[in-house]
Amino acid sequence: MFSTNTFSMFFSPHALKHMKEGSNIINSASVLVYKGSDTLLDYTSTEGVIITFTRGLALQPFKRGICVNDIAPDGIIIINSSIFEPGRYPYAQGATG
Repeated sequence: MFSTNTFSMFFSPHALKHMKEGSNIINSASVLVYKGSDTLLDYTSTEGVIITFTRGLALQPFKRGICVNDIAPDGIIIINSSIFEPGRYPYAQGATG
């Protein structure tokens, strides 16, 4: 999971070389990094990497007028999903998370 969620971000510094003033990089994390989860430690750890990486990357192109941000969405609704074990992820079963 770590490589799946984080590996592609390491191409961002290379992309900066080709970006012009006013360009943006937006990474997507999860609100769970702020809430925490006792059952999703591996997942929330990768989301912490995304946020930390984004903060560091944002310092590199600042003077060139390139904006780097992340979003950590909340309120994702999964309806009638059978991929989750009942009760294991209560925030993901027809609820916001």
